[in-house]
Amino acid sequence: MSVPIMVSELLRTARLAAAPTFDFFARYGVAAIHYWIICLFLGVGQSRLETRLSRHVAVRWQPIS
Repeated sequence: MSVPIMVSELLRTARLAAAPTFDFFARYGVAAIHYWIICLFLGVGQSRLETRLSRHVAVRWQPIS
């Protein structure tokens, strides 16, 4: 599942939930908070993965001048 599909499904679910009550602002606000939390966790995970993988990168040899 890619991110654009996830976002469109999140917004579609919010729209369908808000349709009977016409409370779109609150539902889209909740969807935005959910999206922010998802991005926060993905960002932290990516940062930890980059840190972990960078430990295995060889240091480039440079001659002493």
